[in-house]
Amino acid sequence: MSERLPNLFIVGAAKSGTTSMYQYLCSHKDIYESSRKEPRFLAKEAFLKLPINDIEIKKVIKTKEEYAQLYKGATNEKYILDGSVFTMFFDSAVKKIKEIAKSYKVIVILRNPVDRFISHYKMAYLGKQIDGSIEQFVNNPICGMGISSLELGLYYHQVKRLYDILGKDNVKVIIFDDLKEDVQKVLISTYKFLDIENTITELDSKIHFKNPGMSRMRIIHSIYMNNKVVQAIKKLFINTKIYNIKKYIHKIIYKKLSVSPEIYDYLYQYYIEDIVKLEKLLNVNLDRWRIKHE
Repeated sequence: MSERLPNLFIVGAAKSGTTSMYQYLCSHKDIYESSRKEPRFLAKEAFLKLPINDIEIKKVIKTKEEYAQLYKGATNEKYILDGSVFTMFFDSAVKKIKEIAKSYKVIVILRNPVDRFISHYKMAYLGKQIDGSIEQFVNNPICGMGISSLELGLYYHQVKRLYDILGKDNVKVIIFDDLKEDVQKVLISTYKFLDIENTITELDSKIHFKNPGMSRMRIIHSIYMNNKVVQAIKKLFINTKIYNIKKYIHKIIYKKLSVSPEIYDYLYQYYIEDIVKLEKLLNVNLDRWRIKHE
């Protein structure tokens, strides 16, 4: 069989439920995915011009041959899935979609940009990409990827770029709040967008929208999230009642991040103009993004 490359892309936004959506779509018989959610091949030129750290550089697939190798097991599936969430941030990466696929579908998930920024801070801190407070991160919002986390939440131009380059009919925009509130409804709508059979089965095991918070000790978080033995134990009990003790473990390991009213005010003022323009572009009401919550 001839080489097949992705024609379905989850392009962003980071920290907006894209991993859950990726896992849901991966379970469909008409969708093929690699074991690597984010090859980042489409954005490689843009990434390599940024102050990206060595760990993140190693995650970037740099040749078309390596990229194709990720999907060599694809057979007759309708879609080949790439879940690289920073694609929508770069003009050159979006244009590359048209270069590798004659026809394509693109999925975007947009989260309240204030919540997204705070979640990104937690991830960067727990991953030891940054060491400072959230106040310091607001003043210098660059972490391991070399991208401004504040700018990642300016969605209007990113979505407009997708519409202008790829065609509005090929782009599905999902609001994170809707995905969190009714996964089944959003999935049914997504399957319709992709013109594939509605095959919703077990949903609970894939949901991981809730951020555990700030680790009391980052080394404990690293063991809990990355240790192979711990991961194997979690998978063993994932669909059993024993797995429910996870919430109690989280209470021991994590604490709630305290964000000052001043930081919230700054972030909401930073994003409000972009939110207004995005509402008009999408023809949706985003009043819920104007309420201070996390």
